[in-house]
Amino acid sequence: MHIASEYLPLLAFEPHLGHAGDPARWPAGLSAPGSRFGVIGDRECDHTKSEQSATNRTLRVASEPPEGWRAYFDRQHSQVAGAMAVCVATCRNPCTAMDWIAAGEREDLHVRARTALAFAETPLVKLRHAAPVGHGFGVPSPEEVLDAWQRSRLALDKNDVGAKAMVDDGFPIPGLASLVSAVAGVRVEPSTLLHDVSAHVARLLAE
Repeated sequence: MHIASEYLPLLAFEPHLGHAGDPARWPAGLSAPGSRFGVIGDRECDHTKSEQSATNRTLRVASEPPEGWRAYFDRQHSQVAGAMAVCVATCRNPCTAMDWIAAGEREDLHVRARTALAFAETPLVKLRHAAPVGHGFGVPSPEEVLDAWQRSRLALDKNDVGAKAMVDDGFPIPGLASLVSAVAGVRVEPSTLLHDVSAHVARLLAE
């Protein structure tokens, strides 16, 4: 859930970018005249220092060797996802960084990106800090997860996108898949990867 919350803003941007946040394919508009995107130390920008550093890096990382790419994806790509959401959803001093998105589409993106940022602050995602898996401690029980999710649903139910979390869609965490689809702007279908691999292995064993 924590990883999903970090990258959910990029899912909101994907219909506009045409890809999942590839720095080598960023729109030129991110660096248009008047843009503060990636400008380190600009006090008019609502990005944190770490977000400014990450956005600055993302504008040049495509020309770096593989080691640079790996370091960027390890430490900064998720921060860029959040920074882009800030640009369209919460920035108090908008610049030209997002002018490449048509004005008619920006309001819809605003709601989807704002909901993605809100998801990162929900009780469900915050359970991660109470369950340090791999350090010899316990993890939340199914009851604790569902309780945290119910409180999260109520917190997200502030607009048409967040309201999708309230849908009983038949999944173990009801409404989560519907919420992700709403943020993405397209229906996200369940993956069949594990089933397909299992069937393939079983077929090989049978042969």
